[in-house]
Amino acid sequence: MNTLENNCLPLFRSTDPETSVLAAESAMPMCNRHRRLILVALRARNGTKDEIAEHCNLTGTQVARRMKSLIEDGLVGVSSEKRMTETGRMARVYFLAENKI
Repeated sequence: MNTLENNCLPLFRSTDPETSVLAAESAMPMCNRHRRLILVALRARNGTKDEIAEHCNLTGTQVARRMKSLIEDGLVGVSSEKRMTETGRMARVYFLAENKI
């Protein structure tokens, strides 16, 4: 399994019914697709989760769910810069880690 797919393992408990296991496994390709879209967006420019989401045609929640694993895999970093969102809150700015993609 390559670095891009490291943290896209199915998320289910051993006690979950088979339908939950199947649902988690069916979501894996979507996870990998979202990670790739996020990395392509960050190759174009640094951004907040909402800016990345807009570039990728994803929701902010879909982007946020992938950021932790992308950071843990060393593919994405968090800048000290903050940007104001449409709601007036300050948001982290993410960047593509050097020499990763």
